[in-house]
Amino acid sequence: MCVNPYDVDANVEAGTILNGFSDNEQLTVFVFATDAARNAQQLTTSLAVEMGDDTPPAFRASFPAAADVGAGFFALLLALDQAATAHFWWGLADNARHFTGCRLP
Repeated sequence: MCVNPYDVDANVEAGTILNGFSDNEQLTVFVFATDAARNAQQLTTSLAVEMGDDTPPAFRASFPAAADVGAGFFALLLALDQAATAHFWWGLADNARHFTGCRLP
């Protein structure tokens, strides 16, 4: 994608915001400059950029779920839309204020 050029003063740090990218998207940005006399750099400079991840994981439809429920056990089934660490805890249905299990960090 080509972006319109913008002016940068000599010896002054300048920047522009590029947006519209997906989480974790990997880009190579190519940059070159021309001066007022239209003298252009002969080589481009490249910069590798990996977008951050600011979207939390979400459970897929029908999850979480319990399966293979037996006398004193069950399987907790999880499916997420991205890799993540699942944290869980449990409490007795008649006294849900007292939880045991894992603590959230």
